[in-house]
Amino acid sequence: MKNMASKKQIAIICDNGGGYTVMIYASNYAYCNEGYPGPVADILESLVTGDDDPSCWDGNNNDAWMGYNYQDEANGGYRWYTGTARQIIKRLKKELREEYCWGRNVEMLAKELKDRGL
Repeated sequence: MKNMASKKQIAIICDNGGGYTVMIYASNYAYCNEGYPGPVADILESLVTGDDDPSCWDGNNNDAWMGYNYQDEANGGYRWYTGTARQIIKRLKKELREEYCWGRNVEMLAKELKDRGL
């Protein structure tokens, strides 16, 4: 069976207030929400299963685009995960296994992905 997972580069940004931002670079798609990992897990699951055209997805918000800032991450304001969906899922699962999740929202997202079998 052919691997249909998207190779698109994305970023998942978790902020210290419990929010999430997802950016899919090649599709010019950005999504953000406060405190609930389900929609972020939906996006990652779609990318893993090959549904990588977000033009019909809800939630595109051009105001959600963020530029990486080392100081923000170093000071604990944000946690950035970049790569393909599979790479990010693998990193989140590793942090959950090692009991090193940066914040509650990272832990909630990792558990949501684990519960979905991703």
